[in-house]
Amino acid sequence: MKVNIYETVEVSNEQREQIARLLDGPEAKKRQATRDELKTFIWEAGSDWEAELEQQSRDGQPDEDLLGDAPGDDEDLI
Repeated sequence: MKVNIYETVEVSNEQREQIARLLDGPEAKKRQATRDELKTFIWEAGSDWEAELEQQSRDGQPDEDLLGDAPGDDEDLI
């Protein structure tokens, strides 16, 4: 069964910068994560994405599971 779940979340500019830094590494040029990068990160981290972002920012190492591809239309979401 396929189930689409739509949710709108508020992401601050600071959070966008943190996500981009996790994706690019600490030495990369400062930028904000794109909409697609945000969707992927939030999808992979789940409902606790903000806590996950804070933890990864403190650790300085992204969780490899959270940097994968977002699910496509042909994947089971639940």
